[in-house]
Amino acid sequence: MRALELIRQVNESGVPAAEAWDRLFQIADCSSELLMEVVLTLHDQKNYEQAVECLSSSLRNDHGQAWTYDILAMEMKLAGRPAAELNRVLQSRVDFAAGNVQQMLIAAAMLSRFEAHPEALQICRQATSSAPEAPEPWLLGRSIADKTGSPADRVAFRCGILRHVWTEDYAALHAEARTVVKEILKELERSGKLAEASAARERLDEASAIDLRIQLKWTGSADLDLSVDEPGGERCTYRNRLTKNGGRLIHEDGGSGSGKSGSRIEEYVIHTAPAGEYTAVIRFVFGKVTTGNVVVDVIRHQNTPSEKRTRQTVSLGPQDTRLPITLESGRRP
Repeated sequence: MRALELIRQVNESGVPAAEAWDRLFQIADCSSELLMEVVLTLHDQKNYEQAVECLSSSLRNDHGQAWTYDILAMEMKLAGRPAAELNRVLQSRVDFAAGNVQQMLIAAAMLSRFEAHPEALQICRQATSSAPEAPEPWLLGRSIADKTGSPADRVAFRCGILRHVWTEDYAALHAEARTVVKEILKELERSGKLAEASAARERLDEASAIDLRIQLKWTGSADLDLSVDEPGGERCTYRNRLTKNGGRLIHEDGGSGSGKSGSRIEEYVIHTAPAGEYTAVIRFVFGKVTTGNVVVDVIRHQNTPSEKRTRQTVSLGPQDTRLPITLESGRRP
């Protein structure tokens, strides 16, 4: 195992650890994976001071990444280093990453490997704040929260998934999120933690509510495009899938459905919408709609007591079909 060999070389070098690590980093090809293996080995050996020297040397010799700072701060804490040193390291990580969500997620995943789950979750929260519509921070946060067993964190990240994650497999992700949150609610109630259960239920209800959803459905080989004009003038299209209001196309199936006569669907969803006038625009591109008609379902205030559904059958022509849709109340100012 190369990690053990590097550690042995440092221990037997006869020079201070900082100098020995510097020599190794200057002459050895030390990949990020190998560095992590070395530090994880030292951590398991509870040799925290050696881990600090190794990571510090990696930074001095231009081997540092965003995760290096987080692991270094954790090892410093375990080694009993002064708080001022830890704060300087963590500030360096912030400066190094500079809002790079991918680097933040790597750091969170690394911390989770060291079972530093609270620290990893904090980075996931920072990532969701920086990029709330990116699915990865919510999904990683869910996995780490499950390891902590914290009901509040498990609920928070799953409600984030309900609000912000609309990848192709969103239906399965949303179903899992609702199922787990409801199980947590029952456990909180059984344990007599009624205030926590109430807060979690309120959070689930808010995350599940969708102010406006528009579904275009048809059968056949036709390629159709759905776009939506929002109050304020922005149009949500396959080229502009996420608007400033938070409106998005979550399923673009024109010409890509399964089978020439299969069912097709395109959907627009806006979780927290401004009230006003919307316009659904349907464009015929090519192919054949089996019946010559399409169905447009409009769902207002989905998953709330005020939910209202309407359905309209529309005959397509050579020109774009425009359907006005009024949302009388929305949760976005």
